[in-house]
Amino acid sequence: MGSTQRGHGSDDEMFDALDFGDNPGSDSGAVPDFGDDNGQGDGAVPHFGEERGRDDVDQSAFEVMVTDEAPDPADVESGLGATVPDIEEADTAEQEFAKTLATVTNPPETVSVTAMMDGRIYQVELSADAARMTEPGLAEEILVIADLARRQALSIQHKLMFESFHLLGADDDDALAEMLENSVMELSSPQQAAQAQAEVFATRYRDDGGAPGL
Repeated sequence: MGSTQRGHGSDDEMFDALDFGDNPGSDSGAVPDFGDDNGQGDGAVPHFGEERGRDDVDQSAFEVMVTDEAPDPADVESGLGATVPDIEEADTAEQEFAKTLATVTNPPETVSVTAMMDGRIYQVELSADAARMTEPGLAEEILVIADLARRQALSIQHKLMFESFHLLGADDDDALAEMLENSVMELSSPQQAAQAQAEVFATRYRDDGGAPGL
């Protein structure tokens, strides 16, 4: 029986046919070289962007967050100063309103009543000694002082209107007084309000200033 002998030459020819290229290192299993930028041909991770530019953006954003400048003291002062006119305006309005109020306090200083110039009662204040008064006595005292405060407040309106009519050219004081005090407005004049308070204080309270209810 004959045998077939294979020669070495035929084997070399077969392996030569499987050689797809002659790039250096391809037979050694190295990563294919797709370029030579920045040393990527040596197996480094591919470089897809400008790392330096990205780092600059990240760093600048971080600096904005961390190194945010404090507000200028001048700006803070100007912001506070913007509220000053509002405060001054409020104070002025409060002062003007106070001019329209009249307060009367009884001689024992147990009851104090404030009225507005239209005659309405604005506030009633009682001292600690008012607790010693009987309930009917305290109620009466409040009513008496409130009436005096009302007269005083109406006299403020009387004065303002009297002066306003004078500015408009009215010069008949008797006619003005009649209109304001009797026929139309029924306002107490400053003199009438003061006289009424003096009479009540003289007849209602004892020489030591004590109130009837004490």
